[in-house]
Amino acid sequence: PWSAPFTERLHAGLAAAEGRTEEAAARLERAAAGFAEREFALFAAACLRTHGELTGGTGGMDKVRKADAALAAAGVRNPARFARVLVPGFSA
Repeated sequence: PWSAPFTERLHAGLAAAEGRTEEAAARLERAAAGFAEREFALFAAACLRTHGELTGGTGGMDKVRKADAALAAAGVRNPARFARVLVPGFSA
């Protein structure tokens, strides 16, 4: 159903808040993929960005840059803040 990525996104935030980082990362990946499949590009980019921040490293920063570029192309002026609104439960 169309609601599946929204559920994954919310459960990712709960997992992160409870310190279950690996689960949060996996759920963010599923949410991003689900949003992309449904053509919810801004939600997909926000989940991708948050996943990149959460996982860190070179791969994570590549995801942040890719998401920031997609969000900026859509007219988002502050991708970090925008992602925090669309993907609750993660620290700045």
